[in-house]
Amino acid sequence: MAAPPGRKLGHIQALRAIAVALVVLYHLWPNRLSGGYVGVDVFFVISGYLITAHLAREMRATGHVRLSLFWARRIRRLLPASLLVIAVSTVATLLVVPQSYWLQYMREFGAAALYVENWVLAGDAVNYLAEDNTASPVQHFWSLSVEEQFYIAWPLLLVAGAAVAKALSRSRDDPRAVVAVLTTIFATSLGYSLYLTHANPDVAYFSTFTRAWEFAAGGLLACLSLRRLTLNSLAPVVAWWGLGAIVTAAAVFTRQTPFPGIAAALPVAGALAFIAAGGTDRVFAPMRWLKTQWIQWLGDASYSVYLWHWPLLILLPFVLGHELTWSYKVVVVVATVGAAAVTKTHVEDRFRRARDASRPGIGGVYAFAALGMFAIVSLAASGWLTANAQVKAYANDIESIAAAGTAECFGAASLDQGLRDACASAEWEAVFPPRVAIGSDVPHVFEDECRTGPEEAEVKPCEYGDPDGAYWVVLVGDSHAAQWAPAFERVAIERGWRLTVLYKAACAFTAAADRNRSEAFGPSCLEWNNGVMGWLDEGSTPDLVATSAVRNHSFLDDSGEESAQIAEDGFARRYRELVQRGSQVVAVVDNPQMRKQDIACVADGTDLLSECGRSADSALAREDYLTPATRKVDGAYVVDLTSYFCVNDFCPGVVGSVVVYRDTSSHLTKTYVETLTPYLVEAMEDAGARL
Repeated sequence: MAAPPGRKLGHIQALRAIAVALVVLYHLWPNRLSGGYVGVDVFFVISGYLITAHLAREMRATGHVRLSLFWARRIRRLLPASLLVIAVSTVATLLVVPQSYWLQYMREFGAAALYVENWVLAGDAVNYLAEDNTASPVQHFWSLSVEEQFYIAWPLLLVAGAAVAKALSRSRDDPRAVVAVLTTIFATSLGYSLYLTHANPDVAYFSTFTRAWEFAAGGLLACLSLRRLTLNSLAPVVAWWGLGAIVTAAAVFTRQTPFPGIAAALPVAGALAFIAAGGTDRVFAPMRWLKTQWIQWLGDASYSVYLWHWPLLILLPFVLGHELTWSYKVVVVVATVGAAAVTKTHVEDRFRRARDASRPGIGGVYAFAALGMFAIVSLAASGWLTANAQVKAYANDIESIAAAGTAECFGAASLDQGLRDACASAEWEAVFPPRVAIGSDVPHVFEDECRTGPEEAEVKPCEYGDPDGAYWVVLVGDSHAAQWAPAFERVAIERGWRLTVLYKAACAFTAAADRNRSEAFGPSCLEWNNGVMGWLDEGSTPDLVATSAVRNHSFLDDSGEESAQIAEDGFARRYRELVQRGSQVVAVVDNPQMRKQDIACVADGTDLLSECGRSADSALAREDYLTPATRKVDGAYVVDLTSYFCVNDFCPGVVGSVVVYRDTSSHLTKTYVETLTPYLVEAMEDAGARL
């Protein structure tokens, strides 16, 4: 997204303006321009074209590439503005963003400063505990990170290709060497992109390796242009087709479109066509309309526009205390243009027009980059350590309360029928601001060695309690079953039980697993269910099998419609199979479902925590299939702890000074589950289970 080296090309600036406009409009109004994210791919093609042309000309003229000079120019062009935006975003976060977000945000600020944000997001995409992360103020740096990695690797690859050509007794500046390197990168990266977009689309979206072919495509066009590619009278038609391809992709693609993969070929081809033909100003050519002052300015300032729009979009709601309305989104646009104008004039241009980096000042350029990155990483690390210390303090306070036995009115105890009146009038002080618990108060069973991922089917038993215990409990199901592990583990330790936990993300433990609506998990859910039953058959019979399932699971009939009957029968059939094997079954009814704003209310840490929550009617609106299923099977029991989540038709987000939900998927915090332990045991015994 950097400006082209040397003189500016009007059609390139116009294409930049279109690309950044698509991205900004998509981020502000995603439902109106569902595929505007393809503007990033247009930028990748532009960068590949311009940088390859620059390097190829230098290699042809001098026989080599001055790498230190090339990188120094990139630093002067890109880092001053980007480091400024990251620094401002970091300070703004420390001032206006609740600490519950700091652990994630500060980590990403450091990653953005080091230009590895794309790999951090790719890692989070496969990290179950990070799946509920919110968009940080520097999330958009993933594409800038890809570009910076391109700027580092690209000249090295081209120089290596030239060296190979020379070793084969060809001229060092033989363009065929560059073409061979680019063709290899193009084919290899495109093939990998097609594979990974299918196998792991979240990682594919952020990976440098799945995007390299887009840069290579621009580079190959540059090589053709250097050989004086001409389109003559077809140029206007080709240019319009290119624009049409880009706009079509932006209008038609959605978040569900597998991307990048083959879908990215449309905006990439459009960008190539426009670059190849867009410079013409023949009659009816698009440049007749795209060379206006405002469009050219937007293209020239596209880098700063891209930098500023996203942090403004993310941070402003924290300042306002609510989501952005249409009018505030317009404010973001105006503020973005204003900030970009100032940054373009006083930062981008000032540093780019400084004395030539080939003079002794080149060392200062690298020193500036190192010091700037170090300063931001240090600031981010300081914020992260502050938040982490508070999370640990909260955990220590919780443990102290549990160890001291002073848990009256703490957590679920405050909703105990015998204590409810006293607790309602008690002014219980939080042991620590509750918001720090969100996202960090997680049972260790959610770590990868115990978790079967969405695309996996492997059965991964994790053992707790006494491995030689005479009483064996198996907790099995999806993540809403696994979240009860802290309570069962506490009982297992107290009573000398053996506890085994088996869980698969988003996969209910049911004989109707093949009827699950979620296509994202394919046949693996059914395979895992069968695998669990096989695993149980291989050993002794558990005394008790405990399970649960999120209310959001849907099961379909033969016509593709949601079927409550199939859902109930599927759970009942599974429970009957377990009872016939000699196990008791306890199904724990799922907890209420919260919305994003309910979680955000707690995360904001306001003085109105008592108002954070949802009405019981809406929080419990999804149908409960477990209760009717257990009624069909002798030896299966249902446990319903709704009274410890909702009172007076309201389901709060904080109960007895304990945060109840840790994410927008309505997973319970480890602490609140632990406070529910005595009530869970009491409910199981009351239902008839022999413990």
